[in-house]
Amino acid sequence: MSWKPVNGSRKSTSELARTGIILFLLVSFSAAAGYGVAWLKANHTHSFSPGDPSGTPGAFPSFDRAAAVTDGTVVSIVGKRKGEGGRDEEYYASGVFVVRESGMAYIATNAHVVEGATSLEIRVSGDEGQKVVADVVGYDPLTDLAVLRVPIRYAQNVAVWGDSDALRKGEWVMARGSALGRYLDTVTHGIVSNPAQPLPVYLGPEDRGPDWELKVIQVDAPMNRGYSGGALINLSGELVGINASKVIEQGVEGIAFAIPSNVARPVVEDIIAHGYVRRPYIGLVVDNLMNLSEDNFRNLHLPATVYQGVYIKEPPQKPAEEAGLKPFDVIVAVDDTPVTDKLRFRQVLYTKRIGDTVTLTVYRGKVKLTAQVHLLEPPQNWVQKKERL
Repeated sequence: MSWKPVNGSRKSTSELARTGIILFLLVSFSAAAGYGVAWLKANHTHSFSPGDPSGTPGAFPSFDRAAAVTDGTVVSIVGKRKGEGGRDEEYYASGVFVVRESGMAYIATNAHVVEGATSLEIRVSGDEGQKVVADVVGYDPLTDLAVLRVPIRYAQNVAVWGDSDALRKGEWVMARGSALGRYLDTVTHGIVSNPAQPLPVYLGPEDRGPDWELKVIQVDAPMNRGYSGGALINLSGELVGINASKVIEQGVEGIAFAIPSNVARPVVEDIIAHGYVRRPYIGLVVDNLMNLSEDNFRNLHLPATVYQGVYIKEPPQKPAEEAGLKPFDVIVAVDDTPVTDKLRFRQVLYTKRIGDTVTLTVYRGKVKLTAQVHLLEPPQNWVQKKERL
């Protein structure tokens, strides 16, 4: 979910499938090899089969209370992006009101909904003809989350965050979103298939390996195009997830994903407070050592025992530059914790805090070095260079 075509894209389904991802809206993370993860995109002509949950009459719980409690919390999002030939192409998604404060209402949605948008408007259920311009507060490609804001008067209700860690396999949930961009505030239901399904996050080409990993909620609730950024709700009417993607492949049905509330809430709160997620920043773009061609790998002149790690792909920026790091230096450990690839490097780095000093174990040719790097606040334009960390 790469976390690239947009809603309204004219790429064919077969072209998208060959990338390993079919989009609801925009790719942010992808599923296991051989599966396409579809962002809930309103303009593609995929066929969605909701399915018919089995069970004896009277076996289903009532969803009316959860629906009533969350009425007015979900909005339809109408976006535009530049398509082929520079033409504006419209796409549809959803969002959830999560905060009202200081005269503004804040909407949680997906990063793939806002990335590259030239305009974003919301439509509130019950007032379908009115569109309101929404401002982007910020977004986070690693978690596929974003925050929009509109004047507070447009927020009829605010969702209450639930505890996604309390979800159990087989638990009933309700998905709420703007189906196809036409059927505002649609609800569907299903069960939790896996409350912590690992999915890789790709910030660059998928053949270069994942940059991050998210544990998402897998559900079998039907999620139609336009559901991206909508709400996943438990029977108590609490927001336990932000709808994100689904698998589309012949013979596959009922595999959809939502970002857990316990992941989403701190990210959304950080974006509201700062405009971005505050993670420690080292100023590097790295790639897996294993991605180098044999010739380029040999040109590094590494010891025979060094074949895993990450190499510095682009000229370092502060603070790594100040620590003396150079392009093609190979990092094999952070504070004595081995680093095998860029995913592990990011995982270890993000256990640290802004202001910490880390010790990198580095090879420059056959010479083993250590570098002390003082981790900084990320620059505000970090999301425009997603692979830099």
